[in-house]
Amino acid sequence: MVDQELKDKVLEWFEKKSAGEKTKYYLKDVVKGLVADYDKKTIHKAVNELIFEDKLMWFSTGSSSMVCLPRFHKG
Repeated sequence: MVDQELKDKVLEWFEKKSAGEKTKYYLKDVVKGLVADYDKKTIHKAVNELIFEDKLMWFSTGSSSMVCLPRFHKG
């Protein structure tokens, strides 16, 4: 179980980044944005828990998978 503070930071990162033109991100982009404060494995766990809680969603192009906020998922 990941602490709520990290989950809030991940959601805040998505909100801030999704304000621009791009709305879907690779998991490595999320890790790169938060790795200064948390380790990679913990960030992965937080993203997976947020997906399980329906606060984030996987988006697949067929050849690669990205993560986005539910309101930007078309499919």
